[in-house]
Formats: sequence, C-alpha cells, structure tokens
Amino acid sequence: MDDSERQVFDYEASFILKDEEDASFLAAIFAKNKTEIINFGTLIKMNAAYQIKKQKLVFFGTTTFSSDPETLEKILGDLRLQPKILRFMVRRIKNKALRETRMPVVSREKRERKKPTLLKPASKNFEAVLTNEALQEKIDEILK
Repeated sequence: MDDSERQVFDYEASFILKDEEDASFLAAIFAKNKTEIINFGTLIKMNAAYQIKKQKLVFFGTTTFSSDPETLEKILGDLRLQPKILRFMVRRIKNKALRETRMPVVSREKRERKKPTLLKPASKNFEAVLTNEALQEKIDEILK
C-alpha cells in the first residue's frame, strides 16, 4: 500500500513520566515515525495515588497526533522501550471536532480560591455587651 492509500486517524496519547527534564524524546519518537503532531500539551507535576515503579511524584502530559495504524504500532513499540515513561495510553479520537476543543488544563497554583459567602447578613438588632456588674444585677432581678 502506498502513502496515498493509507488511512490516517487522530489519536491522543497520555503519558506519565519520571521527570520533566527533557520531554523532547517524545517529539523525537513522533518525528522518527513521520507522524503529524497536532497538539503537544505541557507537563503537569502531580502526586500519584500510589507508587508507579517506585515513583510517587510524577509528570503527566498529553499529545494529539495523526497517524495510520501501521505507523501507530511502531510508535507504541518505541514508547514501550523508553525507561523515562512510567505509563502511557493511546486512544483513537473519533470526533475530529474534539481534537481542537480540549479543555485547558489548569494547574493547582493558577486556580483562584473562592471567598466564602455569608448565607444571611448579621443582624444589627443586638443588645449591648453587659458588664459583670450589670449582669449580676439582672441575675438578682430574675431570682427575686
């Protein structure tokens, strides 16, 4: 089958990496296999729920790319051989509109904290604070 007859599909790859020092090896894998990268997301530092290959602090990232199924098998083989990748998952995107309308990932540091709101305003009809002597007089009046 020549290049003009190949079916090309869109895929999304999610990665969990050991460190964020150099994620360019991912781009090199896609370039080596002549794959078109549509979107290469930034890595997010996160604590894993459990240790993955003795790593608790990991880096998560996603990328969207176009490839034919034959080339995808080569990419998956290259990804399996990378020791920097702790886990990865590749899924086919069936709806082309989804690949451009991904929700942006917001890190925890950039999220704004909501200020607490009062359910009802404080009542302004309150009695003045009583001193100890005035309180003692009230108690004596009640007990009489």
